[in-house]
Amino acid sequence: MQCQKWAITLLFNSQEKLEHRLFKIVIYLVHYYFLDKCRISDLDATGNLGDQLTNEINHKTFIHLFSREFLNLLHQEGQIIELEATLMEKEQELFKIIIRDGISVDILGSGKMIPRHILGDFISLDPELFLGQDELLIGAATDKNR
Repeated sequence: MQCQKWAITLLFNSQEKLEHRLFKIVIYLVHYYFLDKCRISDLDATGNLGDQLTNEINHKTFIHLFSREFLNLLHQEGQIIELEATLMEKEQELFKIIIRDGISVDILGSGKMIPRHILGDFISLDPELFLGQDELLIGAATDKNR
């Protein structure tokens, strides 16, 4: 049985910082789905950790971070301008986060949607729009808390 794939774009108010909002979403995903690592295939970020990881990704196709390291990137002082991150459990890709121009945040997944009280305001997109990027990715996200 194939899970329903979904895609959303987060909507932000003028006082909201995207890193803070993403931190809340990622911490939920890490705990709810027991995600252990993240594959970063694109990054342009400021701040100490952001600069270090941006330099590292500039010399590699991708890097892997433990979930706590990815959360540190979102929680540090600085800004994320570009990001393509795939959240994983073992080797299974469950969610993808894409940031463009420091303002647009898309989240892709499959199966059960992240609760609205965690996501905040968003608009739904057609997941087919993302098929050019590694084939929409994302196997079935499994609910570990059943």
